[in-house]
Parts: sequence; C-alpha cells; structure tokens
Amino acid sequence: LIDQFFFNGEKHYLLYRHGRDHHLLPHAINYRANVIAIKKLGVKVVLATAAVGSLRKDLAPGTFLIPDQLIDWTRQRPLTFFDGAGAPVAHLDFSQPFCPRLRERFLSRLFRLGFSPEPSACYACTEGPRYETGAEVKALAALGADIVGMTVATEAVLFREAEVCYAVVAVVANYAAGISPHPLTHHEVETMMQERAKAMADLLALILADADWSDCSCQKVWDPSPEPRHWLFRLSQ
Repeated sequence: LIDQFFFNGEKHYLLYRHGRDHHLLPHAINYRANVIAIKKLGVKVVLATAAVGSLRKDLAPGTFLIPDQLIDWTRQRPLTFFDGAGAPVAHLDFSQPFCPRLRERFLSRLFRLGFSPEPSACYACTEGPRYETGAEVKALAALGADIVGMTVATEAVLFREAEVCYAVVAVVANYAAGISPHPLTHHEVETMMQERAKAMADLLALILADADWSDCSCQKVWDPSPEPRHWLFRLSQ
C-alpha cells in the first residue's frame, strides 16, 4: 500500500489508504497498521487528502478546506494504540486534532495557487460505507460540523499518538444527504476528485519543494513520560 518516490532529491512515501485499486472501504481499512508502517519508515509528517460531503449550502462542491476540528462518530474501529494487555495509561491532549504548522502550510500554498480555501472547518467522521441519512446530516450540522467523511478522524488520532504531524486538505465532492438535490453516488465523488487532481498535485509539490520538517510539538506529545513512546516502539517491532 506504500510507494516510494524522490522529489528534489528527498525520499518521500505515498500511502494508498484505500489500496492502489481503491478496494478498501473506509470501515475496513487497517488504520493502525498503516500508521505503524509509516512510523517504521521514519516519517515525521503526513500530508493527507480527503473527499468530503458538505453540510452547508454555502460550501459548494470543488471548495478546498483545511479542517481544524473534528467530531468522531465511528463505532466499530480501533480508536487507539493503547489497549490490550500491558498497555500503559496514555491520556492524550487533542485540543487541536490537526498539526497547526501543516495547516498553515496548506493554506498559504493554496492561496499561492490562486484558490481561496476555507481556513477552518469541523470534520465529522462517520463509519460508512453508507452515506449519512438526512436526519444525521442535520444532527451533525447542529453539533457544529461543516463537512462529513469516513476516514480522517481515525487517522488523526492514531498519527498523533504515534507522534507524527498530520493535517488534511479536503475537497468538497458533493452536498450531503438532505442538502443534495439528488441521491448521492460515489461517481460524483470520483468526478470531483479528478477535476481537482492537478490542483492537489500542484499543492503537494509546492509544499514538498520548500519542506521544513523541523521538530514540532506533535512529535513530542509524550514528553516527558516515556511509557507511551516505549509501547509504540514495541508495537512497531
């Protein structure tokens, strides 16, 4: 699920969260295995992308957003690395679920490319693979969510536990149920992501071109307590 490539002489990795042929449904992804694999490769920063549904009529398909908050509505996925026999007590501050430095990098480069992204948004993560009901969309919007998807919250928690910087650039692929004038289909999601593929590639290239991955607080969340870090090291062996 991971490819290696070089950009400006630096080694980078591309993780296909849904598999290379996009066969893994969101609820079936082995998120913990993906994060451990990234950690074992020595990666310190993850630039994630996501297709989302809009919970607001003023967030039209094609809009770029840089989420700064999330609501996790998943029910059956592993939510942490710290469970099972021998796991240490590991409470994690999650006031800012996405790396602030990476979010600023996403925003500044999108503006440089001529886009006007939404500088903040609350991402609601649902289990999938079905889309949400109209009532669920209303409830999520009432709770303060702006967009909805099926992957990001799980990744955000696990990468933070693994002390890896993580932020996501999201593209509104469609309006959510009850807002969309027609039944939802995966085809419209694929179509919008194809339309934004070049812009997304240009964005990532800009970020990688002047990358400065110096130490960030996301990479030190377990200081000064060593037990959680030791536990994660054991899991990655």
